Amino acid sequence: RVPEVLLSGHHQEVERWRRQEALRRTLALRPELVARAPLSLLEARLLAEMDREEQTWGCLPMNPPRGPLGKEGA
Repeated sequence: RVPEVLLSGHHQEVERWRRQEALRRTLALRPELVARAPLSLLEARLLAEMDREEQTWGCLPMNPPRGPLGKEGA
């Protein structure tokens, strides 16, 4: 079954969904990689959403989110 978001044609939402699914798989298989990765603001938000949805990985020690140029909080 294909998720609705992939059929929607909304490219930004499709990219967001793909990034979230990649984070979800990495978190399930290799949580230590997520914990030490320099996360973008989008990735940090996606992880926070997943945490709220699933309440499974609440206290991961993560690096601060980084903006598009690699600067903290940018």
